[in-house]
Amino acid sequence: MQAVLDFIYTSSVNLNVQNMQDILFAANHLQILSVVKFCCEFLQSEISTQNCADISKIAKFFNLTEVEDCVRAFILSHFTQFVKTDEFLRLSETDICALLESNDICGHSELELFEAANRWLAHDQSRLAMVFRIMQHIRFPLISPEDLDEKVQTVHFMQNDPECMKLLLEATKYHMLPHKKPLMQSPSFQVRSVMPCLVAIGGKESTNHVSREVQLFNKEANLWLHLGEMDLPAYCHCVAVLNDFLFVVGGQEMFDNNGSTAMSNVYRYDPRFNRWKKMSNMLETRTDFHVSAIDGYLYAIAGRNHTGPLSSAERYRVDRDKWEPVVDLPHSVCAHSGAPCGGKMYIAGGFASDGFQREVYCYHPKEDKWEPKPRLKTERGLHCMVDFEDKLYCIGGNNKTNGARRDVLTTEMFNIKTEQWTEVAPLFAGQSEAGAAVVGGKIYVVGGHTWRERKDVRTVACYDPNRDVWEKATDFPEPLTSVSCCALRIPGTLLAELPPQQPRRLNNSNENMQQDEDVDMS
Repeated sequence: MQAVLDFIYTSSVNLNVQNMQDILFAANHLQILSVVKFCCEFLQSEISTQNCADISKIAKFFNLTEVEDCVRAFILSHFTQFVKTDEFLRLSETDICALLESNDICGHSELELFEAANRWLAHDQSRLAMVFRIMQHIRFPLISPEDLDEKVQTVHFMQNDPECMKLLLEATKYHMLPHKKPLMQSPSFQVRSVMPCLVAIGGKESTNHVSREVQLFNKEANLWLHLGEMDLPAYCHCVAVLNDFLFVVGGQEMFDNNGSTAMSNVYRYDPRFNRWKKMSNMLETRTDFHVSAIDGYLYAIAGRNHTGPLSSAERYRVDRDKWEPVVDLPHSVCAHSGAPCGGKMYIAGGFASDGFQREVYCYHPKEDKWEPKPRLKTERGLHCMVDFEDKLYCIGGNNKTNGARRDVLTTEMFNIKTEQWTEVAPLFAGQSEAGAAVVGGKIYVVGGHTWRERKDVRTVACYDPNRDVWEKATDFPEPLTSVSCCALRIPGTLLAELPPQQPRRLNNSNENMQQDEDVDMS
C-alpha cells in the first residue's frame, strides 16, 4: 500500500517479483489505473515457460485480459518448450481447452497434441472425469490411420469412454471415404492455421520450361517458400479450393502455343498430410479454360484443345469422383476468366473466332443454364477475375488494337446486386497470363507478361478494395506466366519446415524473350 501512496506523490514505483502482487492488489483496490498498467507491463515482460501458469492465474484473479492474452500467445508460440515443463501440468481445464482448440498453436502435430493432452490428464487421476471435454479439442481426423491404430486407440480411455470412442469413429470414417473428405464440414477436419496463404502452382518460365513447383508466400517474412511439387508440370491450368483441399485441373505439361497438348488430368492436394492424390480425369482435355468450385462441385468451362476453342462444360462430383457434362457455354471461347459469386459462376471476356471478347455470362447451377450479363467495358483475354464481397474484379490481360497486342491496365468491378460494371484503379503495369487470388481481404496478381516491354515479369501486385489502390507487394522468385494461384490454409507444423524458394538460373538472352503468341490469337 505504501508503494502506491508514494506513487501518488512521486509518480514512480519500484516493481519486482517479490512486491508486484501486493502493489497490484493495492492499486486495483484504490483504482490507481496507471499503477495497474505498470504491473501489467511488468507481468508481460516476465513471462517465461517456467512461470506462465502463475502469471495466468494472477491475470485471471485481477481480470487483466491483456495479460491473459499475452500469456496465451506466449504459450502458443513456445508450445514445444512449454509442454515439457511442470507448468504445463498445472494448467487449468479452461486453459488446456483454450490451447487445444486454437489454430495458433505452433510446432506440434495433432498426434503430439493428443500425447500432450494425455500427459496432462495422467498427472492427476481426478482429471479423467473430464477426458471427453479435453479430447473433443483434438482433431483426430488429422492423425494418420496408422497412428490412430497404433498410438491413439490403444490408450485406455479411447477404448472405454463412449464419447471418445465416437471421436475415433468419426476419424475412421473420415479416412475410409477419401473422395468425400472435401465435403466434410466438422471443425475436427479443419487445418490448424490462422489464415490462408497465397499459393502459386505451376506456370511457364521465360525459357519455356514448364514448372511443377508449388510455392507459398510467407507475408510476415516477405519470402516465397517451396511447398512441394506436382506429379506433372502444368501451365494454362486451373485450380480450385474446397474446404482447404486444392484441386489442380487440366492445362499443358509442355510448351505448345496451339493447345494441342491439352490435358484432362485432375490432382488433389491435402495440406493436412502434405499429399497429392490422382482423381478422375475430365471428360475433355482443356487448356486456357476456367474452373470454379460451387456447392461441393467443380465446374470446368470451355477453353481449347487439339480441336480448337471449346464451348463444352462439365462438372465434377466430388463425392463420386466423377465428371459429367452440363449445358454448353453459348459460344466457344478460350483464355477467358471466371469466378464463383453468390452461388453462381461468372465467365468474362476471352478469345473467340471473331477476336477478343467483352461478353459476360452467368451460370445457374440449379437450373443448369447460362444467362447473359452486361458486357465488359473493354475486350480482353488472358486476364484474371476474382470475387470479393459480392463483387467481381476483372484484372489485366491484353487485346489487339490496330493489329498489335497491347496490355489492358483497366480494372473493372462488377456489382452482382446492381449488375453494373465500374472502372476502379488500374494496374500500374501490364500483367497478362497472371495468377490471382484473394488473401486477407486483398487481391494478389502474380507474374504474367507485359506486352509494352515484351517480357515476362516477376511482379506480385496487390489491390486493396477498401482503399482502391494497387501496390507492389513483392517479387516472384523468377519471371512466370500462366501460373495459377489460390488462398490455402497450411498447417503451422508444415509451414515451419518449408525451405525458401530458390530462383532458377535463367539464360539472360531468354529472360526478356519476346512472347508474341504464347496463346495463338492471331
